[in-house]
This record gives sequence, structure tokens and C-alpha cells, in this order.
Amino acid sequence: MSEYPTERVPGADSGSGATEGGPVIASLTPLAQQYLDQTRPWVRFMSVMIFVGAGLMVLVGISMLLVVVLGGFRAMGDGGPGPLGSAAGFGVMALVYVLLAFVYVAPGAYLARYASAIKRLKANSTAGGLEDALKHQKSFWRFVGILTAISLVVAVVAVGLAIVVGVIAAMMAAGK
Repeated sequence: MSEYPTERVPGADSGSGATEGGPVIASLTPLAQQYLDQTRPWVRFMSVMIFVGAGLMVLVGISMLLVVVLGGFRAMGDGGPGPLGSAAGFGVMALVYVLLAFVYVAPGAYLARYASAIKRLKANSTAGGLEDALKHQKSFWRFVGILTAISLVVAVVAVGLAIVVGVIAAMMAAGK
């Protein structure tokens, strides 16, 4: 026999979870509630760290763009290309940093919502509160999973391109 209670909540319909007399009370065991309570501060911490990381990425991206712009002005003033005067790749990388920062905000928001839903669940244990918390957790993992799949594809393509460019460069060097 399981150590967790499996009896139905009184008044709950066996189908959709709706009740005749009000909201379904979430039947969390004390241990399940304890695990959620212990998880919430770490979820909140990770969401804050994601927001801080995204903010730092924006600052780095803006700093890189300033270096590109100021380097371009320096090159124009000298009459020739300065060390950063032709840094188009550096500018593209700066824009990628800023765009990635905005992508990283979404998982931080999902985690923040999940932590808030756990807090609300502790105060008012309803099935809807539990569903809300689980919905935000699902959204976080779905987003991270999709982002991971995209990252893997980009990495494979980048490695493939690096190999092709390396082979072409070696063939051109051998032909000279």
C-alpha cells in the first residue's frame, strides 16, 4: 500500500475535477507541500539570476555596440581603418547578445510565475492553484526544451560549416 493517501476529495466529480459545492481542494500530502515549499526559494532564485544574466547581456551588448561605433568614428577621423573600424562581426555579435538577452527573459518569467503560484497554493490549496503552478512549470520546461533543440541544431550547423570552411581554406592554401 502506498504511503500517500489516494482517497477522492469529497464532492469531487470523477471526471473534470469540478464540484457541486465549490472549488476542489488540492489533496497534497504534507510531504508534497513541504517539497513545493522547499523548491519555491530556489525557483525564485533561479528566476532572479536569469533576469540578472539577461540584464548583464544587454549591458555587454550595448557596450560592444559602443565600441564598434566609437571605433568606426576613430577610423573615419584617421582617414583609414582603425583596429575596430571594420568590426562588422563584432557589431553583429553585440546584436546577438542583446537579442539572446530578450530570449532568456521568458524562462525567467515562467519561473517567477511558478514560484508565485507555489506561494498562492500554500495559502489557498485548491485544485486550480495546483493546476496553475503546474501550468507555469510546464511552460518553463517546454520553452527550455524547444530552446535546447534549437541550440543543438544551430551547434550542429555551425560545426558543419566550420568543417566545410576549414576544408576549403586548406584546399586553397594547398593550391597556392
